Amino acid sequence: MKKILICLLLLFEVVSIFASANNYIVNSGHQVWNVGSNPFSNATGSVQVTGFIKVPTGTNLHINSMTFLFDQGAKFIIEKGAKVYLNNTILSADANNNVMWEGVRVEGNSNANQSVNNQGYLRMYNHSEISNAYEGVTLYARSSNGNPIWNTTGARIQATNSTFRNNKRDVSFLSYTAYNSSSYFTDCDFITDIHPLADGSTTPNTHVSMLNVKNIR
Repeated sequence: MKKILICLLLLFEVVSIFASANNYIVNSGHQVWNVGSNPFSNATGSVQVTGFIKVPTGTNLHINSMTFLFDQGAKFIIEKGAKVYLNNTILSADANNNVMWEGVRVEGNSNANQSVNNQGYLRMYNHSEISNAYEGVTLYARSSNGNPIWNTTGARIQATNSTFRNNKRDVSFLSYTAYNSSSYFTDCDFITDIHPLADGSTTPNTHVSMLNVKNIR
């Protein structure tokens, strides 16, 4: 009986250190995820994402000092009108398994201004990192076959003291001409230090691409 109890305690400890998420939709409202206090068995270590994490419209999510490792094909979706704050947080793939993930998709409204109610918003600061993705951050949605949805441009990213590392493309903006963008990058590093990339075959493309978008700084 004592041995069984010890085994159960050890199993609980492993689950609490390494957790997983599959097609997880964040609860609406104001949410804060911390190490040891989060929806993934209160994980104290990395969280493995096998599908997607989706932040719905109207949700305000703060993630502090956590690490998420995404499987091949997995992604992080921020819907228009949702806000995500990454504080000392890493979104990556497990490079040791030779996989890359789809990256962060921030959805917007191409006909609306830059109000937080109109556009998806991603804030990165305090040594946050997005790495080992095919598209680190796209400021628009994609269809199920991967094509850009042109009326979802206009989303926002504001990054300070953060890193984009070993992505095929770090950040992608598409046409948003109705208003000036309020996106910016301050004291950020865009790094490619392996070739080919983590999956063993992908060649880096570019760090930031911008098509018909104004005032990014």
